[in-house]
Amino acid sequence: MHHISEKYHAEIGLSTCQMIFHRLEFRMRKPRPVIARGDPEKQDTFKKFSEDLKRGDTDIWTLDECHFYQHGTTLALWIPPEDKDPSVLQYPTRKGMSVFGAVNIRTGEFAGMMCPTL
Repeated sequence: MHHISEKYHAEIGLSTCQMIFHRLEFRMRKPRPVIARGDPEKQDTFKKFSEDLKRGDTDIWTLDECHFYQHGTTLALWIPPEDKDPSVLQYPTRKGMSVFGAVNIRTGEFAGMMCPTL
């Protein structure tokens, strides 16, 4: 309404302005946000991919991995009073296990694999 009063030197209220727009068949719409630095080619590729997903002939699998290691360490011992300074033989080892898993998002199917780490 500031624009109208500046350009046409006329004061009108909000409801009058809305009524005029309504008579001119304007409609109030919320604008759709668009990513400022979006790549149209990548967006089209994603749209085609999402259409494939809706048809149900494309599977998406999520996967993860985890690694477990064992380091031989003795923290404390119960020893008799006559022993002053106990010692324990330790063999250097780095035993480990890697676990890999994947889940099909659509069906819930799981595939997993465990591998010893050397």
